[in-house]
Amino acid sequence: MQKVDSDQQWLVDETFQQNGRFGFTTVKEVAENQLELVVSAGGVSLTTTTNENELPKNMDWMMKTVRSIAKNE
Repeated sequence: MQKVDSDQQWLVDETFQQNGRFGFTTVKEVAENQLELVVSAGGVSLTTTTNENELPKNMDWMMKTVRSIAKNE
C-alpha cells in the first residue's frame, strides 16, 4: 500500500528474505529534518517519525522488535 503513489520519492526502499520471512525498510522525508521510517518482517510492521541522526538507532530497534514477533496463522 505504501507504493500506491508512484510519484513518491523514497530515500530508502529495501526488501529482503530472511528465515523464510519477507521484510522491507522504507524511509521518506515528511517534513524538514523529519523522516518516516517503516520496517517490516513476516507481516509485522512498525512506523515512526524520526530525524536523520536517530534513524540508525531507531531502525535497529524496530527491526529487532518486528523480527521477535511470531504471527499465529
